[in-house]
Amino acid sequence: LRYYLASNLPENRDTDFYWRDFQAKNNNELADILGNFINRTLTFSQKHFNSEVPEVKNLSEIDSKMLTALTEYVDKVGLLYERIKIKDALTEIMNLARAANKFFNDSEPWKSVKSDKDKCAATIFVSLQVIRTLAIMISPIIPATSVRVYSILNLNNNELKMWNNAAAALLSTGHKINAPEIIVKKIEDKEILPFLPKEEKEKGNEISIDEFKRVEIRVAKVLSCEKVIKSKKLLKLKVDIGSEHRQVIAGLAEFYEAKDLIDKRVLIVSNLQKATLMNETSEGMVLAVEDNDKKLKLVEVPESLPLGAVLR
Repeated sequence: LRYYLASNLPENRDTDFYWRDFQAKNNNELADILGNFINRTLTFSQKHFNSEVPEVKNLSEIDSKMLTALTEYVDKVGLLYERIKIKDALTEIMNLARAANKFFNDSEPWKSVKSDKDKCAATIFVSLQVIRTLAIMISPIIPATSVRVYSILNLNNNELKMWNNAAAALLSTGHKINAPEIIVKKIEDKEILPFLPKEEKEKGNEISIDEFKRVEIRVAKVLSCEKVIKSKKLLKLKVDIGSEHRQVIAGLAEFYEAKDLIDKRVLIVSNLQKATLMNETSEGMVLAVEDNDKKLKLVEVPESLPLGAVLR
């Protein structure tokens, strides 16, 4: 709840609380991004390194970049906290968690543990350092979760929990990690059902007109399009929505050639929170539908509609 309030409460006006939004924030961000990275690292460490921080003989370029990024994120988040920019701080924290998941995926420790144990050890060493950094960064917002991570990491020394040490790789070789556990549990529908308005309980997935009005859908023109590096599914689109140009990442590469999307007029959700996918920032979502063959088709609009026009 603390995380939801911090990430949704506007810093200069009132806000509304929605149980469904709360559930989505917990499940899609805390559990699927932050919790996922922590759990997969700790589980792998337990299975292959006896729940100890492994010895590192050499750091690869990707390892060094991940460790260097910790200083950048800690400095950035610390400044945002000082300026009471809580939502922006949380966005950067989740961006670090996303980058950590990408680092884990790109390093492929499940392969290197069989072919290059030293490389695998470096991946887990770095990942464990990132977990400690994340635990410190979330402590002002969700302290109970932070304390749970501290406990699993077996951090008895308070120096290892201090902000001024947050970016350093202070977990030493041989440091014992406690048994992993689920850090963030997903919230099931049945858990929030008693708190939902009567109308929503009766209508299931139906939403109110007020909820729909919160979604801003605008006409946009695709200016350029290219594949996202190292991704088979993602395309990077530059779109014009009338008042500005934006970058949108869309999972359309399996259904469209990049060149075929240029100059198309489409609909995008323009008030989504920014997200980072494969190190690329996405500032919206392109609308598409699934046909009978399970293929995605863009929702296209006629040229007579002005760019930036809002769907009413």
